[in-house]
Amino acid sequence: MLQAATHAARHGFSRTATLTGGVQALQDANIQLASPKQTKNDRLAEKRFINRDAVAAVLGHVDAGCPPQEALVLDIRRHDERSMYGSIPGTVHVPAHQLPMAFQMGSDSWEDTFHFPQPSNADWVIMQCRTNKRATWAAQLAADAGLTNCLIYKQGVYGWRLQPEVKVYSSYEVGDAPPEPEHVDLDDVDPAAARAELIHLGIIPA
Repeated sequence: MLQAATHAARHGFSRTATLTGGVQALQDANIQLASPKQTKNDRLAEKRFINRDAVAAVLGHVDAGCPPQEALVLDIRRHDERSMYGSIPGTVHVPAHQLPMAFQMGSDSWEDTFHFPQPSNADWVIMQCRTNKRATWAAQLAADAGLTNCLIYKQGVYGWRLQPEVKVYSSYEVGDAPPEPEHVDLDDVDPAAARAELIHLGIIPA
C-alpha cells in the first residue's frame, strides 16, 4: 500500500494515503458513510488533536510541571513556507509530499535525508502545518505506517502566536504570490491547561 502511495507522490500527487486491508477491510468493518447532518466539528472531534499550549510544553517553551516524554513535532509545510514565515522552535521538518516515501525508508536513510532520527512506532509524533488540514492527512498516513501515537496540532502555525519570528499568514499555493504576514497580538501560555491536556492524552503521567 505504501509503495502505491510513494509511486503516486513521485508522479506529482501531493496528498496520498493507504487503506490498510484494502476494500475487504471496509466491508469487514461495516463502515458507514458520515451522515449529511454530521457537522465538520463532529468529524474533527473524531481525530486526535493537541492544542497549542500543550505543544509549547512538549517543545520546552513552558514548564508544565513535569518533563514530558520524548515527542517529535513534525512540521510538514513546504520549504518556502518555513523560510518566509518562520518555524516553531524545536520542530523538525519533512515536507508533506515526501511523507509517503519517507515512511518506507530505513532509519539510516531517514536520518541521512532529514537530519534527525526516524520516529519509532512507540514514539509520540505531533503533525503540524499552517492550520491542521495537511496535518490531519499526514497523521492518517503515519497511522497506516504503524505510528500509533500520532497527534494533530489543532491550531497550526496560524494559531501559534507566541513568538514574533513565527509569522501568521494566509493559505497560498506554489506559484501564487506569497501573502503578506498578518499582524497579530502575542499570547501567553497557560501551563496548567498544558499539563492537564498532556496528562489527558497520556503523554505525561498524572
